[in-house]
Amino acid sequence: MTVLIAGNAALLDLLAQGDRSPGSSEVAQLRDGPGAEGRWIAGGAAFVAARILREQGHAVRLWHPLPKTLPAAFPLATLANAGVDLAHCPTVTEAAPHCVMIATDKDRFAWSGRLTAPAIDAAALLEGVTHVVFAPV
Repeated sequence: MTVLIAGNAALLDLLAQGDRSPGSSEVAQLRDGPGAEGRWIAGGAAFVAARILREQGHAVRLWHPLPKTLPAAFPLATLANAGVDLAHCPTVTEAAPHCVMIATDKDRFAWSGRLTAPAIDAAALLEGVTHVVFAPV
């Protein structure tokens, strides 16, 4: 089984937990954690899915536009060293998009950037693929 993970959104996540959902003119407080510290974490749905499926022993091919210069915080080598096939990932000139996710006891909020999707050689991309997972945002 070869799984193609196709994504086109954030590469870095800022995860935070708020003490409550603020009203339109209010400010809520962030609880301790990466979000309150401003610490960005390598993430994005496509990358997380690729890592998890590879850890489960599946052959994984990733298609996700990659900025020519990735932030130092993004461990792309970790995916490559784990055996994720990155050969079909196109490079783009845009900056790496970020995603902010905030959860409270009642609500969850998320804002994500996305990259311009370059042209795809679908025949080459899908050769030998048995399953496809779309993770656009």
